[in-house]
Amino acid sequence: MFEIKDPAETDFILLLEGKVYIKDYFIDTSYNFEDIIEGYFKCDINLITGMQEKDLEKMKITLSWLVKNRTKVEIHYLKEFNTAEKLFKKLKFK
Repeated sequence: MFEIKDPAETDFILLLEGKVYIKDYFIDTSYNFEDIIEGYFKCDINLITGMQEKDLEKMKITLSWLVKNRTKVEIHYLKEFNTAEKLFKKLKFK
């Protein structure tokens, strides 16, 4: 998970199983960011569907932006947390 720190607000991007999830992403409302994270910790594979061509393009754009703006980015490895609640507490959201 990437935490993008900006003076105005903090954004979160999750790369999981070949898909890009953005917290509060108004263009794609087909998922709930917190539900995806909770599903990861519960090993609920029903929340995650297969990768599509648009996901690959989204990933390319996201990774390119993250590299160009790396001074604003902090990386959090989900495997370092036992539960979604611990991750949410550290990141101070939800």
